[in-house]
Amino acid sequence: MIVATARDDEREIVRLLNAGADDYLTKPFSVEHLSARMAAVLRRARPVAGDVPPSTVLRVGGLAIDPLRREAELDGVRLDLTRREFDLLAFLAGRPGVVVSRKELLAEVW
Repeated sequence: MIVATARDDEREIVRLLNAGADDYLTKPFSVEHLSARMAAVLRRARPVAGDVPPSTVLRVGGLAIDPLRREAELDGVRLDLTRREFDLLAFLAGRPGVVVSRKELLAEVW
């Protein structure tokens, strides 16, 4: 995640980076600057050659969700889901048997 904002307060930048942001841009910035930052974040996110990510497929009953491939299957049949439907399903499947509040759904999925 790259944060783009007009705020340039150092404490705010540190807070956002510690909260999970990968980079930080202050406005105004050029498209080229943003593009270069995005390329840098993507380079850092690529797996190293030979590294095989651990299996992260979520399984709940007959449901299988692969967040890396953004694919979901129910009893072996691939589900055709919108981006939001997939995000919602993956979020809920990652918390089987847990009641999730509307506030949490809005914060995490929307």
